[in-house]
Amino acid sequence: RSFLLGGIGLSYKPHEQIEAYGNFSQNYRSITFSDMRISNPSSVIDPDMKDEKGYSIDLGIRSRGTELLNFDFSLFYLNYNNRIGEVQFYDEMNRIMRLRTNVGQAVIFGLESYAEADIFRLLKPEAPDFNAVVFGNVALIKSEYRKSLMPGVAGNQVEFVPALNLKTGV
Repeated sequence: RSFLLGGIGLSYKPHEQIEAYGNFSQNYRSITFSDMRISNPSSVIDPDMKDEKGYSIDLGIRSRGTELLNFDFSLFYLNYNNRIGEVQFYDEMNRIMRLRTNVGQAVIFGLESYAEADIFRLLKPEAPDFNAVVFGNVALIKSEYRKSLMPGVAGNQVEFVPALNLKTGV
């Protein structure tokens, strides 16, 4: 397979330590071997499965080159057409089966934020040889299938996408 994926990014620095940015890029995920591998006898693979294609957009603001406090806040929007997933169905013998196929158009959007502060430098600025950084990363995410040819899929949340993702550390 050969094809070109495009994207563009812009940034604006209103201040020496602040940058606003925006990006648009095309997304692509090819069918992998694990998408076509069956490990459960009640699973079926769609022989007409297609690669996922879409795009992503993000807009944000971040600090640059500061020693005491750094941050990055961004809004993002991901669109995937032909998202690969699994749906359940009944076969001709009324058994529940799992079909791995292109489930539909998946949209994932939200806010991601990151902040870190050097608490030792904030409390003891006279001791620049020591530091102790605390950080937090929070993502608020909404996901849903917007369109699908499969009954009962459109309007549902995309699997394996948490509504809240929180990471902290020292």
